[in-house]
Amino acid sequence: WDSPERAIKGGAVFIGKSYILVGQNCLYLQKFDVNDDRSNNLFWHQYMTNVQAPSSEGLSYYKAFKNNNLLNEHIVFKIPVYVGMTETASVKPSSKLSGVSYVTGTPSLNFRETPDINGNRVTDSNGEVIMLHSGQVVTVLDTSVEDWYKISVTISGKKYVGYAFSLYINYDSSQPPEEENILPPTQIKGDLNNDGNVSAIDIVYIQRIIVGLDANDTRADINGDGKVSALDIIKIQRHIVGLESLY
Repeated sequence: WDSPERAIKGGAVFIGKSYILVGQNCLYLQKFDVNDDRSNNLFWHQYMTNVQAPSSEGLSYYKAFKNNNLLNEHIVFKIPVYVGMTETASVKPSSKLSGVSYVTGTPSLNFRETPDINGNRVTDSNGEVIMLHSGQVVTVLDTSVEDWYKISVTISGKKYVGYAFSLYINYDSSQPPEEENILPPTQIKGDLNNDGNVSAIDIVYIQRIIVGLDANDTRADINGDGKVSALDIIKIQRHIVGLESLY
């Protein structure tokens, strides 16, 4: 699929053939394969891995119907009924996970004031943008906002609270909460992840600066031309293979 139109049509065909036409014709059944219309082939054929997807995507459907004034139209609901099912719905587990430690799973992750990809990034007491790095331990405070975690992190003895994209935060029970493990900035040209060396990892940081995902860093201007570009990546590549030395 190389265009929005083909993606929409191709996705519709895939969902139609693989799920709707075999009896999994609603969000719930696509996630929870409990429809016995497929010759006792139960439980394994699911589309989504997020257990809350039927709820969150159902809410999106509701908003779409509401915004288009379709709530008063005739709608058929399929409601699964299980043997031994209680008369009252179970209470949704709390989304408060205070004190649970998580580790970011990406080289560099934006830390925002609000759960919005366009929200302002959290800054430290000097006005510098705070980026969360691979191996960074944070504390998840709330998971109630779809696709976002409200987290806290302690840097130089000061606690900062904000939001990060949940896809890149992974649970690690071996880590204690809120360890201060952001390495202090080095003065080495090209050492964007502050590990004291210039390597392929630093190229990733420069690429993120070039496309606007991260704030500019003077250490990324390897060739000293006053801007960060692919030419700076070439300088690091030459350093890595030994054709020149940056320090």
